[in-house]
Amino acid sequence: VLGFSPLQRLRTLVIPSAAPQVLVGLRQSLAISWLTLIVAEQINADSGVGYLINNARDFLRIDVIIFGLVVYALLGIITDALVRILERRALRYRL
Repeated sequence: VLGFSPLQRLRTLVIPSAAPQVLVGLRQSLAISWLTLIVAEQINADSGVGYLINNARDFLRIDVIIFGLVVYALLGIITDALVRILERRALRYRL
């Protein structure tokens, strides 16, 4: 195609056209992995934020429960922001 060698075609056509979809998939998979982690921690945890929330629920400590939820939210927001930064840097060539 266009007189490119296979390596040039990969570097100039294939990777740049696939990168946006790959990065969107990365963002979605990180969101799903956070949800899976939260569910697993809530079901059976001996330590961590899920254990802290479950223990607080048993003792009606609403402040600790809210703190745990805020920690989960901040971790999700930070992870998404980091992937967005990576996406912006990797896709600088796009307008």
